[in-house]
Amino acid sequence: MKVLPLLLVFCQLTVLAQPEKSVRTGELQDTLPAAIKYDSRKVAREIGRLTANVKDIRTITSPLGEGDPIKWAQTLPGVVAGADGSSSIYVRGSKQGSTLFSLDGVPVYAYSHILGITSIVPQSIISSATLIKGGFDGSDDNFTAAHLSLKTTSPEMGFRAEANVNNFMSGISAEAGWKHFSLLMSARVSPLSLEYKAVKGLLPSIFDNFERFKAGVGDLYGKARYSFTDRIYLELSGLKSVDNYHVSLGEDSYEKFGWKNDLGRLCFHADTGNSSNEVSVYYSGYGSFQVQDKMFRGQMNHLSLKSDLSEYVFHAGRDRSFGNKESFRFGYGIKYKKQSFCPGQLESESDRSTSVTVMSGYVQGLFSLPDRVEARAYYRRNLFSYYSPVLYTTDKDSGNEYGAYLKLRFGRYFSFESSYDRLSQYYHLLEGLPTGWALDMLVPVGRRLSPENMSQFSSGLSLSGGRHNVSAAVFWKRMDGLALFKYSQALFSGLLANWEYHVDQGSGKAYGGEFLYEYQGREFYARLAYTISRTNRFGFASVNEGGEFNARFDRPHVLNATLNWKGFTMSLSYQSGNWENGASEKFIVDLIPGVEFSGDYFSMINNYRMPDIFRIDLAYSAHFDTGRFGHDLNVGICNVTNHFNPFMLYFDSTSEQWKGLCLLPVLPNFSYRLSFR
Repeated sequence: MKVLPLLLVFCQLTVLAQPEKSVRTGELQDTLPAAIKYDSRKVAREIGRLTANVKDIRTITSPLGEGDPIKWAQTLPGVVAGADGSSSIYVRGSKQGSTLFSLDGVPVYAYSHILGITSIVPQSIISSATLIKGGFDGSDDNFTAAHLSLKTTSPEMGFRAEANVNNFMSGISAEAGWKHFSLLMSARVSPLSLEYKAVKGLLPSIFDNFERFKAGVGDLYGKARYSFTDRIYLELSGLKSVDNYHVSLGEDSYEKFGWKNDLGRLCFHADTGNSSNEVSVYYSGYGSFQVQDKMFRGQMNHLSLKSDLSEYVFHAGRDRSFGNKESFRFGYGIKYKKQSFCPGQLESESDRSTSVTVMSGYVQGLFSLPDRVEARAYYRRNLFSYYSPVLYTTDKDSGNEYGAYLKLRFGRYFSFESSYDRLSQYYHLLEGLPTGWALDMLVPVGRRLSPENMSQFSSGLSLSGGRHNVSAAVFWKRMDGLALFKYSQALFSGLLANWEYHVDQGSGKAYGGEFLYEYQGREFYARLAYTISRTNRFGFASVNEGGEFNARFDRPHVLNATLNWKGFTMSLSYQSGNWENGASEKFIVDLIPGVEFSGDYFSMINNYRMPDIFRIDLAYSAHFDTGRFGHDLNVGICNVTNHFNPFMLYFDSTSEQWKGLCLLPVLPNFSYRLSFR
């Protein structure tokens, strides 16, 4: 628990309430990739697919004064948040690492900023966010829970610019276009180090144990487009994000840790007649590091550990419609993916990379009768191989993925929806402390780990009449090949270097019900989302003797409600407490060769129930224009009831007692955005 003091500080400084703001159904839009778009009609809603535009996302109450896609997704039915205030999400009983987070189709593996309180994607470049929980698309792969898809804005002709500032970040963005060429740029930076110094001066008693703290947090995005015609264009885009932290707990002790993302994408898109074609190549790079210098038993010990992932992908897809009313659509495509993993590598070691290659081909189709029937299905065939130069092993395998979706409309108001999906994932996330940070480690499948597989069925009814929209659904899910890191509570240690020997695999099941009600008036909006579910794990040889136990963050009841009137928003969130492991046993930690000491690890399963989470947030948003300038202001208060929501359970080695860590109970927030057109 070496970073626990730092956790405590940032729980008090920055990690705050979860936002509550809903999707306005009248503003939903189709966000399917153009190359596989099924029809030209806008998608109003599906039980397993909900969309929000950037205006809705920004008005969410959050520690940054304006919301982000992660905070928006945490309030949807079927989604359980991790530790209160973190950016982790668990969809329909799956693991945190089983949800795909993508930006224009490019996977983002470390999507959190500022220790988990927001995402790395600036709101100024987002056009929409879509969470898909079931009824997936054939081109989406390498996940088994859900897909949170972000689409960026397309730069237009003329010139526009904006600047924004909030509690913990500030940034600028601009877009310009002339003739056939257009450009979009964005940059953000966090003044977290300066804020720490200011708060430490005001509240010195809280930070007596900290000698020094520094943080470097920021991101940079760019997109350039050349349009041959309105429907044919070439696009180049890239994103870079950095999170670096340095904390010193004394003259003889300091820690450094952080993570980064590097994304690049080149895409050619062409719509011709009744067909749509797209060819793209992209790169997604992820890296994390941890450096520790500790005085232990009179001797200075040094640990330097890093993890890296590089992914190169080529994708080509085509989609074509048939019939006078485009009632039939057919799509197909291929994807080649090359991944290189280097997890848990010590500074003194040589390269321990493992290569994973996945080639896949998919077909999909849709049949639609307007206002009556919509049916679609997909099939994907994967050829998988891996190679480890250190272990001198190589292997090949193949797998099938498929799914179907059906929607039947009865009259003007009622609809029946049902979907089935079977998916596979070729990497695992070894979860550590429940922070939602990017320090949780990505590891490949291979000699010791098999792919993760998921089968899911969901079905439900929806009612839409006038200003009211209601939907209710049930789901059932089976998961196999789930990975569990045995020493997850001690993930920030030298145990990472030998992670292969401390991972167990097993299975899980989840089932439950989801309910969503929305009222959309001219000036008043209300939303209620409720999830009741049960999630378990079993078959892990080293845990509970292979028997059943509750999954991490298995919360039986989750309720989110939002009321909005003329810019005023009140949000309520309730989550029942999850089970934790509240007893420990001793185990040996090998920090550096020849130096060993004992640490604590949980031995019993599900023997302590965390308190329930209850939160009420208040916010106000306003927009006004002065000449060519537009002004957007958000102010609010997170957790106005001063409820001490639990963040995590940890073992205090000084007092040798288990303690619960809570967030700062209440905090005002703001954001201001100035735009020029």
